[in-house]
Amino acid sequence: MEQNLSTSPLVTVLMPVFNGGADLSLAIDSILNQTYTHFEFLMIDDGSTDQSAQLIVSYQDARIRFLQNPQNMGLVATLNRGIDEARGKYIARMDADDVSLPARLATQVALLESNAGDIGGSFFEVISKEGNYVRTLSAPLTMEGVVACLANTVPFAHGSVMMRTAFLQKHQLRYRQDADAEDFDLWVRIFEAGGKFVNSDQVLYQYRDYGSSLSKIKGGEMELSAKGLRRQFVARNLNRCQDALEFLLQRQSSLEYRDQLNLICLAFRVGSQSGKWGPYCKSLLQASPKAMAHSTYRIWRA
Repeated sequence: MEQNLSTSPLVTVLMPVFNGGADLSLAIDSILNQTYTHFEFLMIDDGSTDQSAQLIVSYQDARIRFLQNPQNMGLVATLNRGIDEARGKYIARMDADDVSLPARLATQVALLESNAGDIGGSFFEVISKEGNYVRTLSAPLTMEGVVACLANTVPFAHGSVMMRTAFLQKHQLRYRQDADAEDFDLWVRIFEAGGKFVNSDQVLYQYRDYGSSLSKIKGGEMELSAKGLRRQFVARNLNRCQDALEFLLQRQSSLEYRDQLNLICLAFRVGSQSGKWGPYCKSLLQASPKAMAHSTYRIWRA
């Protein structure tokens, strides 16, 4: 893709690295081979004890900025350092064991530019540790869908996100050290600060389901924290949740399966907060038996 670098927005691709291992070179190559080329690739090594740092410095590409923490500081501190160091109009997250497909940056820049978006992700593929395809997951394409997601799950894969730097600076938004579900916590605070979410319906990212990732190691702790955050989100934003619920109920029959599940769970959470159970009953009556059973299981787990 040809770009006018004098007018094309600079993107900071932010990738924390801690013992990146065998997948690190694939992650790096997937960024360096993007069709969109006006970016800086900010990699921050967080005290790796393997050969990650040596691998990174072996790359000869002027777009790479390589920083090293003086000691292991953890993911949140490393991400916040990256936000402070970023020079780009947008910050694109990247995880060191995942893959960005070639058109990712170009597609997300165009989407945020044309829609005045503040944050966005995309549809993404889950791949196995070995890199084999597992499944495709969608992302909500309306703000109402984002509300339903935030009440129940995350609206995109963390590594697939692109954020407007000026929005983060204006609202002094950073990852919080005391939040076990640090990504979900940030998405909620971006929403509550008035952020506009715009997701791409294209598959732009591959998330590696890798057993040693932080989300796997701390999965139970993070999920417990996220459950509390979801309930708080609905309680603090009840009016917007009710508006989103009404919008989605009118379109339930045309929603994708995952969106229908989020709708039913949103209806349950709104009912729990407001005492108005009519929308929840309506969502169940319009749901397929499979969606009804699946959403009931999700509500029970929550």
